[in-house]
Amino acid sequence: MVITTHSLNVLYVLNNLLLASKLPSQKAADEVPTEIRLAPGLVAAYHLQLDGAVQPLHSGAGEGLDERALGAAADDLAAQMNRMHALVGEGRSR
Repeated sequence: MVITTHSLNVLYVLNNLLLASKLPSQKAADEVPTEIRLAPGLVAAYHLQLDGAVQPLHSGAGEGLDERALGAAADDLAAQMNRMHALVGEGRSR
């Protein structure tokens, strides 16, 4: 299965399913059913950068997916929107 997303929530869910695979069945049964847990070797995630570079979001050591790159992109977009709102506000006051 291939999933394309810009959603941090999807990465959080994938990380939870990966983390649950490390827990003994009885300890995580209430949190994540055994049948939907994900083994680290079954998941790969990549950040496709503006310059065309492809950056893996997984360490390969079963530590989960690094959502910082996607979070930084969201922060950049929010900052851009705030700058544009400020410019729109300046235009109205003239």
